[in-house]
Amino acid sequence: GYREALLYVDGEFAASADFKQIVEIRVRAGSHTIQAFNRVFKSKRIAFDIDPGERINFQAANVGGGFFIFFMMLAMGIPRIVLKREVAAPLEIPRGQKPSRKQLL
Repeated sequence: GYREALLYVDGEFAASADFKQIVEIRVRAGSHTIQAFNRVFKSKRIAFDIDPGERINFQAANVGGGFFIFFMMLAMGIPRIVLKREVAAPLEIPRGQKPSRKQLL
C-alpha cells in the first residue's frame, strides 16, 4: 500500500494522514514551517506566515521516481514524498467572535 504522511509543524509532530485523507492542524497566527515524512524520505520544509482568519491548504503525496515502477514489481518500491502549498479563501468567522487559533489543512 501507500505510505502514510507524517506531518511536522515547526519541527514537532502534528498529524499523520493516510491516502486521500484530509487532516486539519490548528496553529497560532505568525510564522511557521511544515514538513512531511513518509518514514523513509522527508519533503522540503516549507515556511509560511498565517494571519488571523486565514486558511492554508497543503497537499502531501508519495510519488515514484524513474525506477519506482520497476522496484514496485519487485515489492521494493519506495516513493519519495512531495509537499506543496495551495491558498484557499479566508475562514468565515461569526460576528463578535475573535479567532484565537488558525486552521491549516
